[in-house]
Amino acid sequence: MIAVLFDFNGVLVDDEDVHFEAFRRILEVLGVTISHEVYRRYLGFDDRGTIVALLAHYGRDRAVDGGELGRLVARKQRSYARLAGQHPRLGFGARALVLALRAAGARLAIVSGARRAEIDAVLDASSLRGCFDAIVAAEDVTRGKPDPEGYRLARARLDAVAGTPLPAVAIEDAPAGLRAARDAGARCIGLATTCPAAELDGADEIVPSLAALDAQALMQAAAAPAAPAQPILFTPGPVRVPPAVTRALVDPPCNYHRQEAFCALRADIERDIVGLLGIRDPTAYQAAVFTATGTGANEACLLALAGTGPGLVAANGFFAARLVEQAARNGIAHRVLEAPPDRPLDPAEIDRALAAAPELRWLYVVSHETRAGLKNPLTEIGAVARRRGVAVAADVVSSAFAYPIDVEAAGLDLVVTSSSKAIGAVPGLGIVLVRAAFLERLRAARGAGYYLDLVAECDKQRRESQPRFAQPVALYAALAAACAHLRSVGVEAHMARMQRQMQAIVAHLEAQGVPATLPAAYRSGVAVNFRLPAWLPYPTFARRMLQEGYYLLYGPPGDDGQFQVSTIGDLDDTHIAGLQAALTRVLTPPTTKA
Repeated sequence: MIAVLFDFNGVLVDDEDVHFEAFRRILEVLGVTISHEVYRRYLGFDDRGTIVALLAHYGRDRAVDGGELGRLVARKQRSYARLAGQHPRLGFGARALVLALRAAGARLAIVSGARRAEIDAVLDASSLRGCFDAIVAAEDVTRGKPDPEGYRLARARLDAVAGTPLPAVAIEDAPAGLRAARDAGARCIGLATTCPAAELDGADEIVPSLAALDAQALMQAAAAPAAPAQPILFTPGPVRVPPAVTRALVDPPCNYHRQEAFCALRADIERDIVGLLGIRDPTAYQAAVFTATGTGANEACLLALAGTGPGLVAANGFFAARLVEQAARNGIAHRVLEAPPDRPLDPAEIDRALAAAPELRWLYVVSHETRAGLKNPLTEIGAVARRRGVAVAADVVSSAFAYPIDVEAAGLDLVVTSSSKAIGAVPGLGIVLVRAAFLERLRAARGAGYYLDLVAECDKQRRESQPRFAQPVALYAALAAACAHLRSVGVEAHMARMQRQMQAIVAHLEAQGVPATLPAAYRSGVAVNFRLPAWLPYPTFARRMLQEGYYLLYGPPGDDGQFQVSTIGDLDDTHIAGLQAALTRVLTPPTTKA
C-alpha cells in the first residue's frame, strides 16, 4: 500500500489560468500589472501568500495593511468563483488516474493552498469525494507551501488510516509544491501543465499530464526510495541559483560564439552589469568578459597594470594574499601593505604607504574579504588613491550585487567581479569593468599576457561585440538569465533580502551562545563567520549539517573553530527557517539533547 498526495490547482483541476486572471484583476485596481513569468514563481502559495509575494515583488507591499489584505483575498476569491463557474474542469487524465489508484488500494490525499470550499465543490461535482482519505486545505495549516507542513499533516492522516507508515509520492505542478513535498519525505512527480519542465526543480520524474501516469507503475515507483535532494548552499559562491539560470544553462538561445544571437547576448550582459552595479554614466565604463573565474579576471588586470609601473597591494585577508602571489608569480613589480585580517583596511595607512613610495602607479584592494566576512571601506580608499594620483583596481567579486558599492564615487579604474557570486549565475566567467579614460592609459602602456590581454579583449568586444577566443555559450546564457532575474527582482530588494536574512541568522545563533567572530561594524552582512563551541570542530559540524541538508563553508583556512554562513544565493525565508532549525539541532551539546 502507498500514499499518493495530489496538489489541487493545476493538477486535479485545470484552473491555474483562472487563478491568474483573478489575481490580475484585483491587483490591477492597485496599479499593479502582474506577468505570467512572475506569477509562476508563487504557484502553490495560498491566496494570501500569493498576494503578499506579488505586492512585495512589485514594490507595493507597504500599500496595504492587514485589513486591506484580507479584503483583497476575499475579492480574489469572489473573482475566482465568477470566472471558474460552479464546477471547474478536471485536469486531463485526473478521473481515470484517481479511480485506478483507488482500485489498486492506494491511499489518496489532496494537499492544497486552495480553500476547502473550492476543493469540495470539485469533488462533489465530479463524484470523486469518496476516493480521498484526507484533504489538507489552506484553512488547515499555519504555513503554506513551500513549507512542508501540509504534506506532513496529510501523510500523518493517511498513515493513521492505514495503521502503518506508508511510502508516499506527491504530484505537483509548481516548484514551491515540489519543495514542500520533498521536505516532507515524499517522492515527487512534476506535472508540466503549468510551468515548463525545466522549472520543476526537485522532481524525481516529470510528465506532461496525469494521463501519462500508469497507476501500477506509480505504486511501484512510490515504494522506491526518493533520490536524495541536493544540499541547500549557504555559501558565498558558487551559490544556489534561480531556476531561470538552470534553464538557460541547459537550453541557451544560441549554440556558437560567432552567431549574431551570441553577440546580442554579450551586449545585453555588458549593459546589465553596468546598470545593476549602479553606474550612473553607462559610457564611463566598459565591461569585458573572460572565460575565467574572478581570480583569472584579477590576473588579467594585474598583467595590464604591469606596463604602467610598480604598484601596491593592500592585504588584510586571504584573497588579497592571492593577489600578492599572482603578482609575484608573474614578475609584476609591487609592494605589499600588510594589515590585520580582523579589521578593515585603514585608508590613512594606505595614504602613508603611497606617500612613502612616490614611484607607485597603482593600488589593488579587495572590497570584501570573503573568508572572514570583512568589509573594506572602498570609497574612502579610492579617495586616497585619487589624491595620490595612482590608479585603483578593486576585487569586488563577493561584494558586487550583494551590498551597495559606488564604483564612480570610489573612482575605480578597474573593477573585477564574476558570474558565480551574488549576481546568481554559475562559475566560469570573470568580468572586468574598465574606466573608459583609463583604458587609453593601459593601451599606451601595453602590459603583459596574451590570453588574458585586457586591452585586446576590451577592443575586440567593443568593436565587434565578440570575444577573441571560443567561449562556453551556455555560461553566457546563464549569466544573461541571472541579470534578467536581478532586474525583475530589483537589485535593491535583492540586497535587502540578503541583509535581512543574515540578521535573522545572526540573532538566532547569538541566542544560542554562538557569536559572530567580527564586530557588526566590520561585517558585510552577507557572509558572516561564527565561533563553534569547543566540543564541535568544523569537519564534524560540516558533516552533520550536510546530513541535515545544508552546506556551509569553513572560516579562515586552518581554523577548525569557525564556520561561515552566507545568504548570497537564491534563498527564500523557508530556507532560512530550515537552516535555523538544523543549526539548533547540530549545535545542541549531546549531553543536553532530549
